[in-house]
Order: sequence, then structure tokens, then C-alpha cells
Amino acid sequence: MSDLSTNDWPDGLVAFLVSDETARLDRVYDVIRNENAQFATVVQRISASSEFGLNRPMKDAGYGARMLGPERLRHLALWYMMFELMVEIGPEAVGEGICTSAAALAIYRASAAEGGPVGEYQAASAGFSARLGHWLLLRDEKDSVISNLLGQLPAPKREPLQQHVLGQTATEVRREQIKAWNLGPTLKAACDPISSSALGRLQLKAVDLVANPTGDAVTQDARRLATALGAALNLGGDPWLPASPPTPRDLLNKIGALKKSVTKAETEGEDKDRRILSLESQMAAGDLETTGGVLNTRDFSLRLEAEVKRARRHKRQLTFCVARACGDTPPGYLDQTGDLLYNVSRSEDVVGIQDANHLLVILPETDLNSARVFAERAKRTLSETIGVFPTAMYMTSLDKEGAAKIEEIVAKLLKEVGALSSANASHCLDWNRSGGMGWR
Repeated sequence: MSDLSTNDWPDGLVAFLVSDETARLDRVYDVIRNENAQFATVVQRISASSEFGLNRPMKDAGYGARMLGPERLRHLALWYMMFELMVEIGPEAVGEGICTSAAALAIYRASAAEGGPVGEYQAASAGFSARLGHWLLLRDEKDSVISNLLGQLPAPKREPLQQHVLGQTATEVRREQIKAWNLGPTLKAACDPISSSALGRLQLKAVDLVANPTGDAVTQDARRLATALGAALNLGGDPWLPASPPTPRDLLNKIGALKKSVTKAETEGEDKDRRILSLESQMAAGDLETTGGVLNTRDFSLRLEAEVKRARRHKRQLTFCVARACGDTPPGYLDQTGDLLYNVSRSEDVVGIQDANHLLVILPETDLNSARVFAERAKRTLSETIGVFPTAMYMTSLDKEGAAKIEEIVAKLLKEVGALSSANASHCLDWNRSGGMGWR
């Protein structure tokens, strides 16, 4: 039914698929692509894969979803949600999630169980969630060294020590996430099985297989399935990341790394102070009204986070440009300069107010070399427009900043453009020593 809209599932189509197991799905098939294009691509890849049961050409996502059937489609939506969460946590979580899912599916098939295709998908869901709680606990716990070491203990000792040291266990954290997802009973049973049940034992076997791979047929099948599942979920490359038990040297290295982090406390304190000032400035700019295509602080912050996640997930280029007035920000500066930057940007670029003193421009699918075109165009427009206050600009790219967090990238941009806006800054557009680009 092409006249359906997102109002039919206000929390999103994927959330609807994993939560409502009693609803008819025939009304959903034809709108999968319009609702979530990326999920539609995953549906087509899975449904067309010989590794997951069909291996036939797929005309579109709706056709693929019909071929999978309601039960498997719901499990596939769950894989997609878990994959998206693990992407936010980091590449190691993604790799292990893919591998434990593939391992569980390989073990299930080797056991000659009679659950059929739906049983296979249930096994893969159980494998995907096997270490989900561990990675969520690792993300939320500030002392990552302790968390990681606790995660490598034998299963019988792991959770009692997690409870003692961290105050909560990986299982408890996983259950909190499952509750937040509002999963239907079948999917909930697959993600959080009783430890003594068949799925609970399958989870333990999958984790052990990934941690201790051998050359047997099950391990080889798991590797092949991991590659196929990774490709279907847009992971790219070989996701197989077998863990090895920590040696005494590994533990010493981790302790040494922890000590080094302590010695950096003063620098980190300065960074935190700078971020606090930036946050205060953002709060002051939160209610500023914008004109034209320039986004306000709240909307721009959401768009920035989405663009960074998309670029990292798909390994695409992304460049950032910050602009500020030289000296104190005069009245009307953000509106006037923001409109000029918006006018010289491309349709896919995003211009927004970062805080009460800074404008930011996001340039998708653009590296630093290509961004020079935008920088030259912006420089010429700002310099030739009568009445524009002297402006400093600085650029960097996601590729150059590596794995830095979004707030760290923004903090660096603000720091560098602050230096450029001083009286001693260079007056020409050029590469600076840090590999970025700035001018005033």
C-alpha cells in the first residue's frame, strides 16, 4: 500500500518489525525502501544470498521481504538494530557481533537441528547478542582496562566479579537494552535466553568458537558466514577478529597505558574546560533564530552526528569547516555570514550555527584537497561582499582526525580557528603544519 506513511509506525519501521509480532506485515513490504533505504538494501542482500537460504535475483526490497517471510524478516530487523548499535560502540564490537552470529549459525547447522530457516535465524540472533552486554558495559564503564579484563575471564567467574567490581553485570546491561528496544517475545527469547536452554548453550559455544578458532569444518563455515553477513550489513572487509587470551606482557602493557593516561590529566583538564566553555556557548545559541538554509544549534548538532556516523560506517570522505569573526562577534554576524556560506555551498553541504560565536559547514563526500574549492569560493565571497566583518576559517577532515570523537573534532576546530582569528594569523589560504587548512 503506497499511501502508508511513517505515522503508521511512529518509532520507525524497524522498531515496528521487532516489537509487534501479531501485526500483519503484508502492508509493510512495499514501503520498506521509502521508510529506510539502508535497511531495504540489507533485506535485498540477505534475501538474495545463498548463505541465508534463497540465492535468487531480487527485484526490490519488498519482494525480498516476502520471500523471507514474517518471522525471518523480524529477525533481520533485529540484526540491523544490533549492528547499528555496535557501529556506535566501535569496530571491535561490530566484528565480534558479526563473528558470534556467524559462529552460532554454523554450530546450529552442524548440529542438524530441525528448526528450519526460522530456527537458523533465531540462532544467528542469539549469537549476535551473545556479547552485546559486554560491549555496552565496556562503553559505559570509564575504566576500560578493568572492564576488558573482566570480559576475558571464564564464564563462571565473569559475572560475579563484574557485579563486585562494577556494580552490574553484562547480562543486566543487555536486558536493559532489550527492554528499551521493546522486543516481541520470540525475539526477546533469542536475545536473552536462559543460560541452561539450547539457545543459552549455543551462545556460550559461539563465543568460545570465536575466541578459540580451530581448523575444523564448523570454524571454516563460520568464517564464510561472517564474511557474507558482514557484506550484507555493509561492514566491508574481513570481520573475523578471533580474540587471544591476555599474556602477562599484555596485562603489563595495559597497566602501562593506564598510567600514561593519568599523566595526561592536565591536558585533558584543559580540553574539558574548553568543551565546557563551548557547551555554555552552544546553550546561549540554542534559541537563536536562523534564516534561509542555515540550521540552528540543536538541528545542526543532530545532523553533524548523523553525517559522521554515516561517513564512518560507509568509509566515505567528510570535511568540516568552521568560521568565526576576528575579535568579538558583532550583532548579526552569524546570520549574515551563515547566509553567504550557504549560498556558496552545494545542495548536499550543511551549514549551521555551532554556538554563539561559530558557524560550521559539513562537506560530505569531500576530502581536504577537494574542499579547497569551497574554501576559495567562500573566501572570495566574504572578501568581496561589502559590510562583512573580518572572518577566520579553518578546515579539517574526518580522515585526518581518525577515530576522534565528534566533540573532540569540534573542540579542535574551535581552538584552531581561535588561533587564526588573532592579529598574528596568516592572511592567506594555505596548508598549515597540522595538515588542516585555514585563512582570515
